[in-house]
Amino acid sequence: MPVLSLPRGAMAYDVAGTGTTAILFIHGYSCTALDWRLQVEGLCPSHTCISVDLRGHGRSGPAVGELTMAAFAADAIALLDALQIERAVLVGHSMGTRIALEAALQAPDRVSGLVLVDGSKVEAEPEAVREAITSAVDELGFAGWSEKNMGEMFLDGLSPDDRETILQRAITLGAEVGV
Repeated sequence: MPVLSLPRGAMAYDVAGTGTTAILFIHGYSCTALDWRLQVEGLCPSHTCISVDLRGHGRSGPAVGELTMAAFAADAIALLDALQIERAVLVGHSMGTRIALEAALQAPDRVSGLVLVDGSKVEAEPEAVREAITSAVDELGFAGWSEKNMGEMFLDGLSPDDRETILQRAITLGAEVGV
């Protein structure tokens, strides 16, 4: 997996296919590029598919500096620059939807389309959300909070192995970023 060096840390990515339309897949919190594997397999025969491990996730290095949607969006645009891709369809899942939207705001001429999967709208003030999460993590521990929070998100049809893999990634990520 190639790695792009950025001022805020390294970002690993995969490229599959050589089609004229580029698609950039952006995962959600505690997920990785591997979560897009079936979509990439299906689309790469006719498209150029790029999937990333955001800074601090998966095969990327530890996150340095800001972990904001704006910073992650700038990373996505920097990856398009490094790959010499003028325009791409951005596909985001969960937190990745916010990153894709922010990238479209930062560089609208670079985005040929958006696909937003299972995004969310946080209506509370960011500081209130941060305080609520911090309080819950203090009470339950990061592993307990992850299991409670993420356990409610899984669909019934998800295999137990996939459920456990996703949950363990979330717990590991929390330890890596100091939660």
